[in-house]
Amino acid sequence: MTANIKPPGLSLWKMYLVIGAIGFSVACMLGYSFYKGDRMSSRYAPLVDAAMEIKLQATTAHLWFEEIISGDSNENIEVVWERLKEADWYTHAMLEGGENAEGKFRPLKDIEMRRIINAVHNELNEFIEITRLRLNAVSTSGPGSVIDQQYDAKFDKFITKADLVETRLQQIMHHDLRRFRQTQIVLIIAGMLSSFLIALAFRRFEHTRIKNYQKLSETNLKLEQEAAARKRAENEMARYRDHLEDLIGEKTIELTETNERLLKENAERKETEIALKQENLYVQALQQVATAANEAKTLDEAMMICLKTVRKITGWPIGHILEPAKDAANALVSSGLWDIKDEERFKIFRNISKDIKFSPGEGLPGRVLASGRPDWIMDVNKDSNFPRAKMGKDIGVKTGLAFPVLIGDEVAAVMEFFSDKEERPYKRLLDVMSHIGTQVGRIIERDRAQEELRKLSQAVVQSPAAVIITDTKGDIEYVNPKFTKLTGYEMSKTLGKNPRILKSGETTDEMYKQLWDTITGGGTWIGEFHNKKKDGEHFWEIATISPLKDRNGVTTHFLAVKEDITERKKAEEDLKRSNEQLIHSDKLSALGKLTGSIAHEFNNPLFGMTNILEQIRDDAPLDEEDRDLLCLAIKECERMAGLVRKLRDFYKPSTAVPKFVNLHETIDDVVLLMNKKLSQRKITLKRQYEPGLPKILIVEDKLKQVILNLLQNAEAAITGDQGMVEVVTESTYPGIRIKISDNGAGISPENMENIFEPFFTTKEGSKGTGLGLSVCYGIIKDFGGDIRVISKPKRGASFIIDLPFERRT
Repeated sequence: MTANIKPPGLSLWKMYLVIGAIGFSVACMLGYSFYKGDRMSSRYAPLVDAAMEIKLQATTAHLWFEEIISGDSNENIEVVWERLKEADWYTHAMLEGGENAEGKFRPLKDIEMRRIINAVHNELNEFIEITRLRLNAVSTSGPGSVIDQQYDAKFDKFITKADLVETRLQQIMHHDLRRFRQTQIVLIIAGMLSSFLIALAFRRFEHTRIKNYQKLSETNLKLEQEAAARKRAENEMARYRDHLEDLIGEKTIELTETNERLLKENAERKETEIALKQENLYVQALQQVATAANEAKTLDEAMMICLKTVRKITGWPIGHILEPAKDAANALVSSGLWDIKDEERFKIFRNISKDIKFSPGEGLPGRVLASGRPDWIMDVNKDSNFPRAKMGKDIGVKTGLAFPVLIGDEVAAVMEFFSDKEERPYKRLLDVMSHIGTQVGRIIERDRAQEELRKLSQAVVQSPAAVIITDTKGDIEYVNPKFTKLTGYEMSKTLGKNPRILKSGETTDEMYKQLWDTITGGGTWIGEFHNKKKDGEHFWEIATISPLKDRNGVTTHFLAVKEDITERKKAEEDLKRSNEQLIHSDKLSALGKLTGSIAHEFNNPLFGMTNILEQIRDDAPLDEEDRDLLCLAIKECERMAGLVRKLRDFYKPSTAVPKFVNLHETIDDVVLLMNKKLSQRKITLKRQYEPGLPKILIVEDKLKQVILNLLQNAEAAITGDQGMVEVVTESTYPGIRIKISDNGAGISPENMENIFEPFFTTKEGSKGTGLGLSVCYGIIKDFGGDIRVISKPKRGASFIIDLPFERRT
C-alpha cells in the first residue's frame, strides 16, 4: 500500500475553494435580490402613501372649508390651511425628497413622473389661492356664484391631476416589478447552474475516489472521514438551499400582501369618493337652509324654508313643526306649519295631529322633547307609543323621523317628517338633521335676541340715568336722551368726542388714572365726578363705568351709567356744615362755661399776686438779677390775667350794634396798622378789590379783629425774605368774599382739621394761645357767614371768608 499516493482530479482544498466561490456567488446574488426588493419597498411605499396623502389632505381641507364657511363647524380656518400645507409638503417631498414619521422620500428621477407632480403642485397652489379668494368673498358668494364655480372646477382639476400621479406611479412600479421578477429568474437560473457545477464537481471527485479505491485501501479511515465531511457539506448546502427557498417565499408573500393592500386602498378610495359626493349633497343642503333662513323676513317663513329643504333631501311627503304649548308647561302642540306633497291623501293624519298635545315621552315628538335627540320609527303603526296610529284606521304614513330645534339645552321646537314607505335609519341623515335643528335654533335664538335687544334699547333710551357708550379709546359712540337733558350736549354733537368735554378741572388726574386702570383691567369703577355742563354750570354725578366684552372676553367698548346727585351733594354739604357749626358751638359753649369759672376763680388770686409782687419790687432792697426775675413774674401774671380777660370777652355775648360799612375802607384801616411791621420784614402786601361792592351790615370792630388776626398769622407764617401777602375781594351774590393769602410755610394736612379748634396752635413755645382762629371762626359764624382754609405744606395758605350782604338772624 502506498499511503502517500496523490489521487488524480480535484484535490480536497480545491474542492472547498470551488464550493466556497460558488457559495459566495450565490450569497451575493441573494443579497442583491434582498437589497433590490428592500429598496423597491422603501422607495415606493412612501411614494404611494404620499400620492394618497396629497388627495386625502386636499379633500379633507375642501370638506372642512365647506363646513367652516357654512357655519356648521366650530373648527378654525387654520385647520384648512394646515391640511393644504401638508398636501403641498408631500408634492415637494416626491420632487425633492424628505422625511417624516411615515418614511423617507427619495426624489423621483422619472421625467414624466416629475412633470405630472409639478402639474399637481401648480394646481394645488392655484386651488389654495382660489380658496383664499372664496374665503374673502364668503359674505357675497353663494351656491351658483362665479367664485363657487371656479372653486369647484379648480378642485376637480386638481383631483384629476392627482389621479395621474397614482396612475403613473403604478406604471413605474409595474415596470420595476417586472424587472425584479426577471432578476429573480436570473438568480434562480444562476442558482441551478451553481448546483449543477457543484454536482459535477462531486461526481468527478466520486469517480476518482472509486477508481483509486483499491490503491488507497490503507487510507480507508481517511476516506471515511472525507466521506463524513462530504456529508456534512451536503447537509450544509441543503440547509442553505432550504433557507434560500424560505427567503424567496417570504419575499413573495410580502409582495403579494403589498399588492393586496394597494388594491384594498384603491377600493377604499373609491368608497370615500362616493361618500364624499353624498356628503357634498348634505353640505349643499345645509348651506341652502342657512342661506334661505337668513334671508327670510319672518320666523315662520324661515321655518317653512327649512321644512321644504329637509323634505326635498329625504323625498318624504310630510313635514310638520311642533312648538311649546302656551297653556301647558313642557308640552308640544302643532304650530300650524306643514309642508305636504298631497294634501288630500294625508288629510286625516293632519287633522289628527293638529289637536294633540304631546307631553315629554309621549309619541314621536314627546320622545324627542324628553331626550333632546333625533328619533326614528321604522313603522309607526306597530309602535306602541304612537297615539296617532290608534286614532285612525289608515293614517297613510309608515316611517317617522323627528329631531329637536335646540337653543343650548332647551328644545325650542320639534320638526317631524313622515314617509309612506318603510325606511331604515341612516345615521348620517340623523346627524344632518341635528345640524339643521341647530341652525333653526339659531334663527329662533336670533329672533328672541332681537326682541330682547329692542326691549334693552327702549330701556336705555327711556332710562332716568344718563348712559354713555365709548370705544376702547374713550371716544363716544352713543348717548341716551337723558345725557342730552342733563348736560345740554346733543347726541350728534358728542359722537366721536371724548367724555372729557364735561371736565370741570376739579377731578384729580390720579382719579382719572385709577378709573382707566380699573376698566382696562376688566373691572368696574364706581365714583363721583364734579363735571361741567355745556352752559358752564357745574354739577355732581355718580358714575358706574364697566367694560363691554365680546364672546371671547375681549373688551370692545365701555359703558358708563351716570346719575345726577347735585341736589344730594348740596344737602350733604349743608348737613356737614350744620354739624360742624353745631359741634363747634357745643365746644364754645362748654368752653364759655369753663372760661366763666376760670375768670371768677383766677382773677382775684392773680390780682392779689400781682399787687404783692409789685410791692416787693418797689419796697424791698433787691439786686439786679432778683429784680429782673421779679419783673418777669409780674409780666407773666399780667399775661395770664389778659388771657382770662380775652376768654371772658370772647364768650360774652356782644352788645355792639351792627351797621352798614364799606368793606374796602374797613380792610384799609386794618392794613394801615400792619404796614409798618410788614415793611420792616420786607413783606409785600397786595390788595385786589372788586369795584362797586355794596356795603354790608356788620359789627365793624369784630370784622377788623378777624382781618387783623389773619394778617398777623400770614406775617408769622412767612419765614424768609421776599414774602408776599395778598387781600382779594369779590362779589358772590348774594354775598361778598374776602380772601387773605400768603406764600409762607403753609399748613400740614394733619393740622387742617383742627385749625379752628380753641387752644390749638402750630406756633412754637408761648408764641400763641390757640384762640385767634377760633375767635375768628366764632365771629364769622355769628355774622351768618363761613370761613375755610386752603393750604399745602411749603406753598402758603389762603383763608376765605364768605359774608352775606345783610346779617341773618
